[in-house]
Amino acid sequence: MAALRLSATSHIATHSLKTLFGEKTVWLFILLFTVLVVLSAYLGWSANTTVDAIYTDAKQYLLKAGNPVPPNPVMDSSPLSMLRNLSVYFGLIGVLVAIVMGYQLIAEDRKSGVLPLIATRLTSRREYACAKVGVFSGVLALLTLISLLVCGLVFVCLPSISLSGSQLRQLFEFHFFAYAYMATFGLFAMGCTAFAKKQSIALLTPISLWLIITFILPSLMANVNPTAAINPISTLVPVPDSAFFTIVHGYLAPIALAQNFDAISAQLLEYGPILSPLPVIQWGSLICAFTLSALFAVEAIGRMRMEKGAFNE
Repeated sequence: MAALRLSATSHIATHSLKTLFGEKTVWLFILLFTVLVVLSAYLGWSANTTVDAIYTDAKQYLLKAGNPVPPNPVMDSSPLSMLRNLSVYFGLIGVLVAIVMGYQLIAEDRKSGVLPLIATRLTSRREYACAKVGVFSGVLALLTLISLLVCGLVFVCLPSISLSGSQLRQLFEFHFFAYAYMATFGLFAMGCTAFAKKQSIALLTPISLWLIITFILPSLMANVNPTAAINPISTLVPVPDSAFFTIVHGYLAPIALAQNFDAISAQLLEYGPILSPLPVIQWGSLICAFTLSALFAVEAIGRMRMEKGAFNE
């Protein structure tokens, strides 16, 4: 029986992978995300390499002239700070990749009409849910790992810059929280797609939630303009000295996932104010949101009526 359950789960997972990577939209978003990660790392590498080369030439000139040599400006800032744009790409394109993948993994089965056939081969709906969530989690983890490897390659190519053990740990921690942040929306999209009766609602619901969290909540809590909400520095502004913003910030801070992710990114990548340890409300909200989304996805998929799984439209 255990072998049959494993076989059913593996077959569903294999089919899901083939279906997912057969979608051009998924490939487009994955390619865009990967290119932006590489571009972000390249821009950081290029800027630091240029400044370091200028400093090296100026240093030789100053030494020959007998003048004092100032410190290398590259060393004035943390090497991790040159990766600060990653928080933007994870929060925008990365989340959209997760939403599209989560939606496609369930919607494709509902649209193709294979759910009744799949249901006849399952001993439990949890097998289907575990296979879908497992495929989603694995693919998203692979994208996150690619970003981590690209970042590591950048520092290897910069011999004048080295990461300490604590900074290397912070880079891992940043990618962990980035993964949790993206997965939160992707798992929520999976649950919505399994629960919704109409295809349009299944996709619009997670995207609407993402727009609210990314653009509307920062405006309500700290008067951050929507155009500034995608700036990794602008979102770190203090709460305005106003009774309204103080009260709203106090109530909405636990669900302000975008701002909490930006604050964590600023501390782990060392381009913002450093707080040690990380505030519980920031990392706790991301972990709680990720856990709730995972439970919602598993529960919604497990309760899906597979005998009549097609959308109503």
